[in-house]
Amino acid sequence: MNQEDQEDLDYTEVRLRQKSCIVPKLNKEDLEGIDIQMPLNRRATISKIMKMDNEDESLKKYKQAILGDINNLDLKDGMKPEVEFVCMELVCNNRPQGNIMVSLIGDQAKEFILKEDEIYNFRIHFRVRNDCVIGLKFYNSIKRHHIPIDKYEEPMGSYAPKKMIQIWNMQETKSPSGFLARGSYKGKAMFIDKDGICHMQYEYSFKISKQWD
Repeated sequence: MNQEDQEDLDYTEVRLRQKSCIVPKLNKEDLEGIDIQMPLNRRATISKIMKMDNEDESLKKYKQAILGDINNLDLKDGMKPEVEFVCMELVCNNRPQGNIMVSLIGDQAKEFILKEDEIYNFRIHFRVRNDCVIGLKFYNSIKRHHIPIDKYEEPMGSYAPKKMIQIWNMQETKSPSGFLARGSYKGKAMFIDKDGICHMQYEYSFKISKQWD
């Protein structure tokens, strides 16, 4: 990252609560085994995108795709993008009680139960403020008895700052099954963009069981 990227963030209440930081300040253990590519140059800010030539039809379509309705934007020119994560929803179509909602605001979430051999996916609810967030990625690592057993990443995309909550759906996956798979796990999720900002670090716990409850 260049010198401007290395400058620290403006630590708002949201950034403090979400343990936001620039990538070089992350724990080295969290960075092992994941590919984080920093940009060579700073990308265009939202103010630059809005000033693009409206006479050019292709640029006009590009702006529309990125920004949508400008009346719904939540802009603060000159400030780095801030992503506030509101809720992590565990989408479980076969769960009798419906989806599991894990609040990402406030106290640490309680342990949730995931039934073995079930198809599920994460659905993330979040707000973007100030400027466009570019190349946001979801990084997730899972441990059992303090031993790393899984680590993966999934691109979320780029989002304009909007007044309303936005939603991203992770790809579906299946929970492990069998005697050896059942038990308690610890997970850590991180959300990192191409500007080298880790917008949130979130630790959670879950149990794989024979039944949902």
